[in-house]
Order: sequence, then C-alpha cells, then structure tokens
Amino acid sequence: MNQQGSSDYRKILVVVLVLVILLGAIVVIRAQRNAALQKSMEVQKVAPTIILSPTSLPLVGEYSFSGVPVSVKVGQTFNVSIDFKAPKTVLDGADAYVRFNPTYLKADSVTEGPYFSEYLRKTIDNEEGMVKVTGFRSKTGDTLDKNVTFFTLSLTAQKSGLTNLTFDFQKGRTNLSTLVEKGTSRNVLGTTGKAVITIAQ
Repeated sequence: MNQQGSSDYRKILVVVLVLVILLGAIVVIRAQRNAALQKSMEVQKVAPTIILSPTSLPLVGEYSFSGVPVSVKVGQTFNVSIDFKAPKTVLDGADAYVRFNPTYLKADSVTEGPYFSEYLRKTIDNEEGMVKVTGFRSKTGDTLDKNVTFFTLSLTAQKSGLTNLTFDFQKGRTNLSTLVEKGTSRNVLGTTGKAVITIAQ
C-alpha cells in the first residue's frame, strides 16, 4: 500500500510539474506576442515619409482665352488669344487643342506667340472644328507666373447664335492639350478656360 501510494504521489507530482511547465511556456509565448504587437503598433504610429511621384505633384499649368469680343456679327473676322501660365515652372513645349463649332465659326489662321522658338504644328480642321498647335523652346526660358500668349487665332463668324471655344483636355493625358515642364517632361496642365462668343445677325 505504501509503495502504491508513493507511486500515485509521484504520478501526480509529474502531472503537476508538466502543467506548470506548460503554463509557463504559454505565459512566455503570450508575453512575446504582446511585445511584438505593441512594437508593430508603435511603428504604425510613426508617420510615413511621403515621396511625391510625378503624378502626385500639383498641376499648376493653365490655359485660357483672352481678347474675346463681347459680340460679333455674321461675316465678321476677329482674333482670340490662347494664353497659358505655369507658376514657378519653366516649359520645354506645349500642345493646345482648341475646339469650336464649325456651324458658327470658321478658323482662318494661327499667329505664333513670343514664348516658343519653334512651332512644330499649326493645323486647322474646319470640318471637325479643331485647331492643333504645338510649340517648342530650345533655350531655357523664364518661369511663367503671368499669362503668356501661345498663339492668336483668327476666326470668322458664320451663323448667329451663342457658341464656345474650349480646350480638348483631360488630366494626365499627354495626347491632348499639354504644358510640358523642362527637365522632367511632365505635363503640368491642370485647368483650362472657356470662351463664350455671341454672334449677331
């Protein structure tokens, strides 16, 4: 009986010892896991460094129309300036796609502005109602904080009514209207204007 009791006691002692070891291991594992989780949360609290990619930089360029007459008569020829600016930016080149309604207007000619040294394209399509002009500057120019005339467009009123001049433009697209930054070749054009023309009989 004494041997049996001693054997049972040893078994209980072994079981208790194993349980203690297991509990200790669980406590250690949980402590390590909590420490790792807390460290991970502290890393997340640190604000990440944001590196601006070319697409996330501000698009400061702008196209606009100037010299638009308040009203013209059918058959009258008049001029509208296509202007641009890009604050604190130097440009290599630009593309302007100007849309008009050929029912109301006819585009006659394009006169070059002072900023670009070369005009690689000056096309007029009176069937589609589109003028496409591409300018390029081989020498470094000034930053464009004020409006500069890209070109002047001569138009003739065809029919009485209200009509618009607009730019064919979508942000991020490089096959429509653009203002190309020197050194990066990034299209910095962000906004375009509209001209409303009243044509009287």
